[in-house]
Amino acid sequence: GIVFEKQNNYEKAIKYYFNSLEIAKKIKNKHQESDCLNNIAGIYEKKEEIDKAFEYYQKSITLNKEIENKEALALNLMNVSNIYRKKENYFQALENLKNSENIASEINNRVLLRDIFQNFSEVYEAKNQSDSALKYFKKFSALKDSLINLKSLENVAELETKYQTEKKELENK
Repeated sequence: GIVFEKQNNYEKAIKYYFNSLEIAKKIKNKHQESDCLNNIAGIYEKKEEIDKAFEYYQKSITLNKEIENKEALALNLMNVSNIYRKKENYFQALENLKNSENIASEINNRVLLRDIFQNFSEVYEAKNQSDSALKYFKKFSALKDSLINLKSLENVAELETKYQTEKKELENK
């Protein structure tokens, strides 16, 4: 499904996501089932079938609450906020983002927080509240830069480890 989604072939993608959903149900893998529901909702959202997208995001939210999958729940809530933003229901969009932010903060998921801040900025922009939009854009930008710097440091550390390992191997020969 993911491959077809990347190719913008939404009909085939959704077919495979539904097949995967049935398999997840058969083997009683609720985490996989939740992922499938979220993916199906995402396809409907891309196809501008907003009501169907909302329905499948809600199913995923219910399941993630049941299995206490906080990361997926925070993602679902953020996705639902996008639906509300598209429907111009900014109050609900912000409520879902606040709940999503609380969960993402609790589990310390900085990547998700970055995306949540970006979504806050977009909702406030849509509401013509430029001060709040700018505030969240700055939060988004700072966290994005921090994550990029962290990744760069990890890459440098990995290269340093490889260099030291190769150096020792050469010395031992």
